[in-house]
Amino acid sequence: MGGTISFHDQKKEFLKNVKVEVDIPEFMKKRRTGDEIEQYTGKHNQMAKAINNRKKVKLTKSAKKLLKIGLAALIAFGGYKTYSEYSTQKKENAPITLEEALENGETLKSLKIDGNVKNELEEIKQQLSDENITNRNLIELAPKIYNLQLDNLKTKLAMTLGVEEFDIHLHTNADPMDELETIEKIEVDGGETYSNIASSKNENTISKEISDYIIKTGDIQTLIRQVQEGDFKRNDILKEYKEAVESIDQMAASKITIDKNGNISAEQTKVKDLKENKKEKGQVAYTQEIDDDMER
Repeated sequence: MGGTISFHDQKKEFLKNVKVEVDIPEFMKKRRTGDEIEQYTGKHNQMAKAINNRKKVKLTKSAKKLLKIGLAALIAFGGYKTYSEYSTQKKENAPITLEEALENGETLKSLKIDGNVKNELEEIKQQLSDENITNRNLIELAPKIYNLQLDNLKTKLAMTLGVEEFDIHLHTNADPMDELETIEKIEVDGGETYSNIASSKNENTISKEISDYIIKTGDIQTLIRQVQEGDFKRNDILKEYKEAVESIDQMAASKITIDKNGNISAEQTKVKDLKENKKEKGQVAYTQEIDDDMER
């Protein structure tokens, strides 16, 4: 007998006929090995458990109430009159995008990325802006985002540290002391290891911005496996993709620096800082114009 096929069955049938492959662009192939996904996480099960635990923490009624009280207090005592004003300030404090950086004097060279990263980022953003993007396209997009995450940060690190990209390995693993936390590391073949865990001498650390970026890369890697296993929730996937692309965009616009103690940081210009710089430049230009008129 025939019958109505449930969405779940349709999804299973669809995924069964789709082969998910890591579609590495030509410019990336010379810099990556086929087993990099496995190298990346180390103990994947521990990392996935830590990530899932972070996402699955449920707020109790009392916790939700405290959260509302906390937000109200933030708005009241933080100088914000309304939630809208608080939201605006949050946007003002967000890091700028690659496009904004390039429009305001930075170059791909000064940001230590190549044109391929820029082009790939623009292409992925365009695909995600399509409201009619298919599930098949979403499945194929995951490894592309993951590869771009790696290439974006590795390019910057390689140029900063004076090494090759294939010498750099990124890791995120569960913290054995706290299953809700993770430890992020950057390892360089034949070189140093940098971590978000500060040593007693405060040497060879990575900043929170870089640590968070590596975590987001791990999130997408976990998502690839979930999709391969048939765990396909369209809205959740779109949200993860957009957050990942936003982090790529902001990291691309940042400048990676290393101090004399080997501490690596990502210097990010905030939206409000960019506006202030524009304002100051405009005032300088206006003053110069007046001086020129007076000299004539």
